[in-house]
Amino acid sequence: MAEVEEVKKKKKTKKTVTRVEVETEESKTNFGGPDDQKNELIFSNEYTKAMSKEWHQSHFCCWKCDESLTGHRYVLKEEHPYCVQCYEQIFANNCEECGKPIGIDSKDLSYKEKHWHEKCFLCNKCRVSLVDKPFGSKAEKVYCANCYDASFATRCDGGNEVFKAGTKKMEYKGHQWHDRCFLLLYL
Repeated sequence: MAEVEEVKKKKKTKKTVTRVEVETEESKTNFGGPDDQKNELIFSNEYTKAMSKEWHQSHFCCWKCDESLTGHRYVLKEEHPYCVQCYEQIFANNCEECGKPIGIDSKDLSYKEKHWHEKCFLCNKCRVSLVDKPFGSKAEKVYCANCYDASFATRCDGGNEVFKAGTKKMEYKGHQWHDRCFLLLYL
């Protein structure tokens, strides 16, 4: 999952150069200052510190829209900073229920490569929340345990009761019974 960070403005008290490198004659000369984006020295009183680097304020921008991220939250994805809006447009999953993107401030609940907002993860039949509850799926829809059992679970041929998960069942000549129902019929 992507990491959300907040960028803060920093004020330098001294106008100093923290790094100046000169490479060998075969390679080009690099006067790379703290601003790794443009390899320019920072002489300004104000700069931005983000991603373990120091930046000119105008150089620390969203990877997609190029808007400044100074003073704003951003999401780091594949070592590139994105503003929250661009990140959600590009990378957020869409909710199966409402179709809206699942933003960085929302829980993204997923099952079989489908995604839901926490408030949208509901039984397809009775609309009860499925968060932290057992559920079943049929025809790519999710159901609470009660609705799933009532609609789709196999039933005992002896008493028409549902076979709940973990229930022992007996099979004989194409029929299924709870072990207690089988014993009543054949003993």
